[in-house]
Formats: sequence, C-alpha cells, structure tokens
Amino acid sequence: MNYLIENKNTIIRRVIFVFILLAAAALQGTKGLFPTPGNIGVFLIIPAAVSIAMFEREVAGLLFGAFAGALWDTYVTGFGFNAMFLTIVTFGAGVLIHYLMRNNLSTAMLMCSLSMLLYILLYWLFNYVFKGYGTAMQVLLKYYLPTFLYSLVFIPVIYLMVRTVMKKFR
Repeated sequence: MNYLIENKNTIIRRVIFVFILLAAAALQGTKGLFPTPGNIGVFLIIPAAVSIAMFEREVAGLLFGAFAGALWDTYVTGFGFNAMFLTIVTFGAGVLIHYLMRNNLSTAMLMCSLSMLLYILLYWLFNYVFKGYGTAMQVLLKYYLPTFLYSLVFIPVIYLMVRTVMKKFR
C-alpha cells in the first residue's frame, strides 16, 4: 500500500502514457478517424513512443516501445517487426537522452524524424525491394515519403503533450 502512495504520480503518469499510445494507435490505424490528405497515411505511434522514452529513459522507454509496437502489430500484419523496431528505437532514445543528449523539442524532432525515416526505409526494403516488386521506388516516392513529411507536423504536438504530462506528474 505504501508503494502506491509513494509512487502515485509515477503510476498516474504511466497510465496516461498508455492512453496516449492507445489514442495514437487508434488515430493511426482507423481509416477516416484522422485527416489524411490524398492517399497518404500518418505515423503517430513512432513519435509518441519515442517522446515517452525520452522522458522515461531506458527500461521504461523500452517497455513502452514494446507495448506500442505490439499495438501496431495487432492491426498491421508485421509479424512482430513493429514491436522489435520500436523496442530497439525507444531503448536507444532513452539511452541517448540519459547519457548524451538534452531532452528538448529540437532533440525530439531529430530523434522522431530519424526513427520514422529508418522505419520507412526498413519496412520498404523488407516488404517491397527484397520481395522484388517492380514498383518499389514508386511506392516509396508516392506514399512513404509524403507520409513521412506529413507526420513531421505532429511531432511537436505529441512531444509537448508528453512533456506536459511529465511535468504535471513528476
């Protein structure tokens, strides 16, 4: 009982982070729920997981990344790719913030954009190039890169939301 009283803010903060990841997964995965111009999508789970990991650091960030990736894999047939990717990326973000970098908006923009770009390139390689599709470059240029650019707009919103929760429940 003392544990719950002593760590009330940590528990509340982490429950809110779980709901942020659930909301990001719902917005990203449900067609028509989030505005998408043209036929492009949006990545919300990656910036949400990386932003949370930047504040929660290594181990908690790794667990939030695994949870976010598992959520993503439930509605995308990724065979665990998303869970593995986000687990590694969020652990790396937590380590970098803990030992090397400052936690601010510009760092979040850098980490989230690099994470999304790495995800797009790996997903594209494994699902289009290595399978030998002739339209692989066209898919990259007409779908994945516009999705990346559109998703960049939401990084500051997600990061500032996570930072607000972190400050309120420190």
